[in-house]
Amino acid sequence: MAENNVPATPQGAADIAQELARLIGDTGNLQNVMGAFRVRVAKPAAFPWEQVFRVLLLHGFSVGIACPEANLVIEARL
Repeated sequence: MAENNVPATPQGAADIAQELARLIGDTGNLQNVMGAFRVRVAKPAAFPWEQVFRVLLLHGFSVGIACPEANLVIEARL
């Protein structure tokens, strides 16, 4: 089976941002800064954790989770 490792390009990053925004909906807030993503999780019980991590990881992002304030934050960088 061939792997589907698609590197994120500037255009690819825009496509990924659209997909993440669609998945996240009103359960969080997505920020895209120079190809890196930051997601504040507003509704953890309803948040699509698996789908968001899959999109990010399958496109080569390193993913971390922080809790700088009350909300969990996902940070993803190439």
